[in-house]
Amino acid sequence: MSDVDRSFTYSGSQTTHGETYFVTVAVCNDEGCSTPGLATVVADKQVDGDYTVSNLGVSVGADGVSWDLTWTVAGDTTDVSMWHICWSSDDFDAANMPSDCADSVAADQTSANVKMPTAVVNGKSYYFTVVGMDNRTNMDAAAYMNEAQDVRTVDNSNVNDGNGTIGDTTDDASAGIPMYAWGMIAGVVVVAFVVGAFILSRGDGEGGEGKDWDY
Repeated sequence: MSDVDRSFTYSGSQTTHGETYFVTVAVCNDEGCSTPGLATVVADKQVDGDYTVSNLGVSVGADGVSWDLTWTVAGDTTDVSMWHICWSSDDFDAANMPSDCADSVAADQTSANVKMPTAVVNGKSYYFTVVGMDNRTNMDAAAYMNEAQDVRTVDNSNVNDGNGTIGDTTDDASAGIPMYAWGMIAGVVVVAFVVGAFILSRGDGEGGEGKDWDY
């Protein structure tokens, strides 16, 4: 242990929840060790308290793209620091509960809002449960308590989405031309007419000969 080390974590796989362990710590060097310090610690590997979560309700949120969840809690929740909402597209039991339970609320709350998946699958069922987590990140496990369906529908109201041929339109192309542009277009047409007349007139010399066409 270096001179900056002040803590050590013992593998949880070698401890039993609730058991008391005695720890001795001494400072040692080439000359020997100091008088050991003695301490005790109780292994904390699960959420304590005999609590229950029941009456989990799931309904479509007001925004139409999320679920509102409510539940009832009974028993001792003093060791619960937050509630995690675990859900999956497949049903599950406590042994196979989803490991990624990102949605959570504080321990004093009994409701939550969960966003639906981005992909819309109308009629698809999703399965939910609520479990407690303590301040050591120990989280309980439970089978799913309720299910809900994706009630969203894909919007196909715009029948022209993705249809038609490039350049094919029923709009009047002239409608998008500003008024000042019409004057410029008219001027170009007049100039073209005058220049054309001038070119033609050069071929009409005296006697109708002696002039070459300039185009």
